[in-house]
Amino acid sequence: MANIKFSAFTQKVVLGDVDFLVGYTGADNVRVAPSVFSGIYLPLAGGDMVGPTTHGDTVHSYWGNSNDIDIFHDGANSYIDDRGTGRLSIRASSSMWLRTYANEDYIKMTEGGSVELYYDNVKKFETASTGIVISGTNALNSIESYFDGLFTSGFKFSDLNGGIWYDASLDDLTLNAGHVNSQIILNSGGVTTMTLDASQNVGIGTASPLANLDVSNTAGTTYQQWSYDNPGANDYNLTLSETVTAGNVRFCFNQRNAGTTHSDVLVFNQGQIGIGTDDPASILHLAAAAATVFRVEETTNNATAAMYATATDLWMGAITNHPLKILTNDVTAITIDTSQDATFAGDVHIADAKKLLCGLSNDLQLWHAGGVGGSYIDNYVGNLYINNYANDADIVFASDDGSGGVRTYLYLDGSQAAPGDACWTIWPDNSRIGIGDSKDLQIHHELGHNYITQTVGNLYINNTANDKDIIFQSDDGVGGITEYFRVDGGAVKTIASKNFAFLDDVKAEFGDSGDLQIYHDASNSYISDTGTGSLIVMATNWNLNNSANTQNMMVAVDGGAVSLFNAGVQKFQTSSTGVIIAGQIQLSALNTAPASAGAAGTLGEIRYTADYIYVCTATNTWKRTAISTW
Repeated sequence: MANIKFSAFTQKVVLGDVDFLVGYTGADNVRVAPSVFSGIYLPLAGGDMVGPTTHGDTVHSYWGNSNDIDIFHDGANSYIDDRGTGRLSIRASSSMWLRTYANEDYIKMTEGGSVELYYDNVKKFETASTGIVISGTNALNSIESYFDGLFTSGFKFSDLNGGIWYDASLDDLTLNAGHVNSQIILNSGGVTTMTLDASQNVGIGTASPLANLDVSNTAGTTYQQWSYDNPGANDYNLTLSETVTAGNVRFCFNQRNAGTTHSDVLVFNQGQIGIGTDDPASILHLAAAAATVFRVEETTNNATAAMYATATDLWMGAITNHPLKILTNDVTAITIDTSQDATFAGDVHIADAKKLLCGLSNDLQLWHAGGVGGSYIDNYVGNLYINNYANDADIVFASDDGSGGVRTYLYLDGSQAAPGDACWTIWPDNSRIGIGDSKDLQIHHELGHNYITQTVGNLYINNTANDKDIIFQSDDGVGGITEYFRVDGGAVKTIASKNFAFLDDVKAEFGDSGDLQIYHDASNSYISDTGTGSLIVMATNWNLNNSANTQNMMVAVDGGAVSLFNAGVQKFQTSSTGVIIAGQIQLSALNTAPASAGAAGTLGEIRYTADYIYVCTATNTWKRTAISTW
């Protein structure tokens, strides 16, 4: 039977004569039929391994409680990975070889002896009790002469503390003294010429440098550090030196001409610079005997342009009747003309939270708070005017369009105005005006239509002028405009000037609870009294006519008759004595005869049957007459 990985045993399986269960279910632990595996595979209860184990590609073998060592083959390469704590130790009793599968040597190590390195199964490098032995066609007599050819990837000579090594990938050469407070010393002729100490100080001419760069050549109280000589008759000499005077250390540039030493022309003294003085009293000290500390000037035709400083002021002046120009990159950046007007060739940048101040009392201020803090135009005195004097031009207000660009939100249209005419403020198409913190009232134009939208609370349209109206107008159908209805403040009523159209199932309701309703339901029209009280129709003369208004259906006259019509012809009419009927009376059904002559009845009530006509001549009094055929 083929080998089966333990990691694959997840359920009970029957393979030939092998019946096994690996896992834990209820009270069952790992069970394997011992007769099958005895003497062949890894004993589960301990013992010696008597057969090989096979680990397929990417199958890992872990060692240690935390899988500290991982051994596996990924199908292309083999790996021994030390993933835990501590060191990886490979030990042998006497010697250790690292060889190819074909028995070609890489490395040989012998206990108490040498370490050998091979190239193509030929030894090239060997350690010895006295050092190293390098063999081959380029056997070394002087190893330092072959560094460039042999050590193409670098070399290192060091102990645990320090040494010399070269990294060819970075082209770095490192010298490391190793121990704390140790120095790297370069000697020439038995004399220390250069020292690098652990405090990162470099000394030239001294074994104990006191600064990052200490160049010493003792000559009294002056330590010459750098000089330039121009040999010749005049023997010009420029010297940088360190002098010690009254406890102060100074670096000086001196000039000597024809053997004569002039006074210091530039002095560095304890972080201070002096020009014209050997004892600077500030960070930069320019000294002059005259009132002007320094002066730069150019004279043309007896007119002087200069920059100079006095004890109190710094002056910059152009030639008379000429502008003062400040250049950068040989291009004029700022021009100040003879009228004291300044012109900037480039942008003027003002730092965050700094202000451009206008007016004697800084009445107008322009500034940016920084970041998302916003930009401000602040006016503190009088009115703030924003004017555009360009003919037919606009003042445009634009902001972010929501997609990384800008768009116009509104503009003051100068091209639409005429003398004495209205001035236009234009909101472009699809603009929205939001009023209220949450845009509760909105006015906007969209897709050719205009909208006034209220999202919270009531919408009030008020006219507080006495006896004035709110007038609603629209197109009159022939190119003009007309009133449709108005809220009449003088008459205190709403007046309709055009028809109101109520669509199907839309009701005109009257009364606090909609007691009277007038509507059409697409089939019929209704006047519905749904509330309390009676439906009262009041008129001097009241006519109910057909829809074409060509025939009467019912006519009622104040103080007179009520008439009913059929096809415009009167058939029934009331009179002061009763009713007048034109034509026949058709009774479509027989009545119920009174039970007796004293049955309940109302004076004037008439009943009929197939045999009699009954008339109530008095309350609860009936008379009858027989009906006969002929």
